[in-house]
Amino acid sequence: TVFNFENRIVEDQEVFTLAISVNSDMDFYGCQFTLSLDGLELLDVEDGVLDVNESSFAKHGSTTMTFSYNNAEAIALRKNEDLFTLNLKSLKDGYIDTRLKVNSDITPAEIYLINDSGMIESNRLDLRYGDQKGSEKNTLYQNYPNPFSEKTTIRFDLIESSEVILSIYDFMGREITKLQIKGQKGQNEVEI
Repeated sequence: TVFNFENRIVEDQEVFTLAISVNSDMDFYGCQFTLSLDGLELLDVEDGVLDVNESSFAKHGSTTMTFSYNNAEAIALRKNEDLFTLNLKSLKDGYIDTRLKVNSDITPAEIYLINDSGMIESNRLDLRYGDQKGSEKNTLYQNYPNPFSEKTTIRFDLIESSEVILSIYDFMGREITKLQIKGQKGQNEVEI
């Protein structure tokens, strides 16, 4: 089972909200997970469909939080419905997805759902951006920082490992460099 969020570039010291949703309709009893925050500071957690409060989450130092939620009755969740919102502050420039990771370091990453037999069962919980199920198409993302003077980072997704030619142009449309890269299936990143 996957929790989703919208990925984007955030800037150093930017305060922003990040809505967390589910990737499909489900009958939900609860969940728990550990969330690593690399270069992000958790300011607060707000309600969505789930009625969260201060007992739902805990900060563990400046780089980790735990989240736990349960309900006595099943809650019918709908795909892309906001479960809760994280209020965060970025401590450096970059994409959100490279700095936000669900894991089981402190609290096991589990979600509790009703199975086909009507019983509650635990399933592994993951966090991804968008409706990502793994890349279904080759995608090139905006470089950051943009504009840049000395260096910039370019990210792209590939549906399979392959040779990639990355051409860089100046604002006048002149090619300034061409890189030949061995791209891996999935997410790739190159700094130039």
